[in-house]
Amino acid sequence: TFKGEIDLNHMIYKMSDKNYQVLHEQRDKLSEIPTYPFIGKNRIKEGLERKANRIYNSSFDKTWLSWNYQDWKNRKWLRDN
Repeated sequence: TFKGEIDLNHMIYKMSDKNYQVLHEQRDKLSEIPTYPFIGKNRIKEGLERKANRIYNSSFDKTWLSWNYQDWKNRKWLRDN
């Protein structure tokens, strides 16, 4: 059982995009958990859309030198879903 608040604003807007898939899969539950500061459903949706756009757009300006598995996994997941 979760006991406390999480900084969902930080997880969505400030953390690396590598957590996108996990956040997206749990998006319906995110608005039900206690957060500080409060972040509503619209901000959650907006934040996840921003992350998705960054992931998609970042694939065009990277070379194999900056490739990493999680970025690839996120782009593949976005493409397939």
